[in-house]
Amino acid sequence: MTTQIRTDRQTRARIRALSQGVRVWVLEEGRRYVASSTSDDGIAYELSVRDGDITCTCKGAIHGRVSKHMGAVALRLIAEKQRIQADIDSLYGPKRSSNEVTVRVQYSRESRVRSRRPWILSP
Repeated sequence: MTTQIRTDRQTRARIRALSQGVRVWVLEEGRRYVASSTSDDGIAYELSVRDGDITCTCKGAIHGRVSKHMGAVALRLIAEKQRIQADIDSLYGPKRSSNEVTVRVQYSRESRVRSRRPWILSP
């Protein structure tokens, strides 16, 4: 139940970030960000990402709430991850499922590639 509550709060924070137009700037990609305040002009909050946890210096986050700034950074992290995966896919092709193995079989003058499931050995 705690996980469900946390997920709901994170989802609401992301929605607030999108609807209120919270802007995010990168200080260190994947680690440190700055997000603008939508209620106070000229104010920005520093956010840190460590082991998947996002911390924010705004009043709401200090009092234990999931802030819209944290939601904006979470959305930014998702976008960065998707961009990196797209770059990898463009270089190496789409990711194969974890239970497939690519086997290259050599024939006389040509090679063919096929996929097959790995053998599972039971003790």
